[in-house]
Amino acid sequence: DLTYYLPESNGGVDVNYFGFNINGHYIFYNEESLTAYGLAGINILKVKVEAGGFSSSNSETGLNLGAGIESAQSFGNLFGELKLAGLGGDADQLVIGGGVRFAIN
Repeated sequence: DLTYYLPESNGGVDVNYFGFNINGHYIFYNEESLTAYGLAGINILKVKVEAGGFSSSNSETGLNLGAGIESAQSFGNLFGELKLAGLGGDADQLVIGGGVRFAIN
């Protein structure tokens, strides 16, 4: 997944964040319309700071660990997950996410 954070500006300093995650899911419960899974992967965060004509960027890599559930519906699969992202780095965070997954044929 890709995550773009809205830019921040404070006192003439502009900060942009961009995250990229590659996660693998391991399904440990799968009954009819309900699935539960664990996940693990890699998180890459890129930060760019601009101030007074000066620009600097940096990136950081960390691990993702989490779990989620998914429920099959007629229009797609509803999901929710809890993830610790960027572990092992300075930008680690707790991520609570949810949405709808659907097939594109």
